Amino acid sequence: MPAYKYQPLSNPKAIRLLQRRPNEFLASRPLQYFFDTEKLEDDYGPMIPYSALSYTWGTQVEKKTVTVEYFSFEITPSLDNALEAFFYTNPEARIWVDAICINQNDLNERDQQVRRMKTIYQRAEKVFVYLGDTPHTLVGSTAGLNPLNVTNAWKLAKYLSAISTVIQLDWGVNVVLQNAFLDLSRDPILADPTLWKLLRRLFQDSWFERLWVIQELAASQETVVMWGGIFIPWETLKEAASFILRPGKASPPKAITDYLPNIGAHRLKQEAKCTDYRDKLFAILGVVEDIQDVEIDYAKPVNDVYRQWAIKRITRLHSLDVLEACANSAKHNDLPSWVPDLRRLWGQDKQLWAQNVFHERPLWYISLVIQANSLLDWRHNGEWVLDMKGLSVCGNRLGIISNLSEIADVIHNLTDTSNVAGRLLEIILGWEQWLLLGERNANIIDKYYKFVCVILRSVNDSQLFYRYYSVLLGLISTRNLPRPHHVPKTMGWLDLEGVDIKKEFERLMFPRLHGCQIFEIFKDTELGIVAGNCETQPHDQVWLLQGVQNPIILRPKNDHFQVITTCFLSVDWDTWARRQPKSGPSFQEIILV
Repeated sequence: MPAYKYQPLSNPKAIRLLQRRPNEFLASRPLQYFFDTEKLEDDYGPMIPYSALSYTWGTQVEKKTVTVEYFSFEITPSLDNALEAFFYTNPEARIWVDAICINQNDLNERDQQVRRMKTIYQRAEKVFVYLGDTPHTLVGSTAGLNPLNVTNAWKLAKYLSAISTVIQLDWGVNVVLQNAFLDLSRDPILADPTLWKLLRRLFQDSWFERLWVIQELAASQETVVMWGGIFIPWETLKEAASFILRPGKASPPKAITDYLPNIGAHRLKQEAKCTDYRDKLFAILGVVEDIQDVEIDYAKPVNDVYRQWAIKRITRLHSLDVLEACANSAKHNDLPSWVPDLRRLWGQDKQLWAQNVFHERPLWYISLVIQANSLLDWRHNGEWVLDMKGLSVCGNRLGIISNLSEIADVIHNLTDTSNVAGRLLEIILGWEQWLLLGERNANIIDKYYKFVCVILRSVNDSQLFYRYYSVLLGLISTRNLPRPHHVPKTMGWLDLEGVDIKKEFERLMFPRLHGCQIFEIFKDTELGIVAGNCETQPHDQVWLLQGVQNPIILRPKNDHFQVITTCFLSVDWDTWARRQPKSGPSFQEIILV
């Protein structure tokens, strides 16, 4: 049978929709697919009802042949199973599927369709997410993977979702939760270890790694998960994952808590992946404002796509905020250091520096305004120049990095997942010992205070400090460990009655420590903390740049500088501002390459 050949779309706003009908001409293939062409308008108007499919493409090596309009068409086994699962319960429906409804070999059509991806998912009545395991694959399967157990695992997910909803209430939470857990422990079906293993199988599906799901879920009117022949509302699954990740005020029985670390619900929020690095940018255009800064063109090299986006964003916003997404972008010598390299894995640099910002202005700027009692131009006339030399900006150097601690790695070689708190405590004590080594000119008490400032990312949040000290002391008292040097001997403590100390310590410290390292500034008392994956080195410099919210680490390169990454400093910006001349700090022009 000849292979199917696409006919060009008659209108750039048109999309193809897939239907499945009986094949009256070929008995060996009783079902085949047909296309309907539907035009998407810019405003909501009458359209043929359709759904959209979200799934994992799977391996591109193995193929299955289906019939599309009397011609053969090759698709992945994953897509074949997804379509089977959808049409099994929706035989008359129409569905949009990227791998079939877009001519992937026509770059112009592909560019046009990707631009309209958000609209396609918005107009769909429902978005169906396929997580594998159709009713056919479940029959006769092992490891408890059968239709009855899948149904009961879904019952368990609904139960966890309901508990998650209760946790968000302010009244009667403990009573309701304890009754719920009592019911759970009495139900032999929901206490079955096999069902928890099936939930782990669900959450560990490779679909959760896809970058495109960010746009697909954000644009969807209603999302339904297809798994094992059942249909699960996305909101229920999300709430179940929320409980697994953060039980909050709940204190589940040990029979339940033993399962939670191994289920893998973290995948709903982990690093997203895609096969084409240009999609690292294209895939999120439906949920960010940068759509006017990005020219979707799969013919351009990926580094050109990233560079053009950065230039257009700087020009449009008159801001250098794009620098804060950089993490040693010049490492591979194919991008300027001031262009974010979206190919890399995200690290701690993406989420922990917001504490430097207040009402969309950096804290150092706010402090200068207060001290000067006038509104300063924090962008220094708002001027920067981009030319063949690089990106010219204005900055104030704060200091030079002298020493760096080891990078905190909570996960590597962690054989006991129930001992995350112990690993976190080891890291804190190890950093404290590092702080005591070498030549120290500063008052050690002051150094300890700044140490806590950087690991908590705060300079003056007394409640956060008290909580840290209270939880830390509660943890070491249960383990009969010596008191850390940086903990004050006399101060008030928070009442932590009813709080699971171990879990609270993990919740508080894991995102603040994992993947980070502390640094000292040469001939200064200040400390800083930075993401370890950015490969900061001694002699790198810490700067304030006009148009950038956070302090930023730069590396001298001949007469120019390379952007390394943003950081957090223990600086009290009010004190810093009082030390500056009345005219403000001195900013000099430097070139970023």
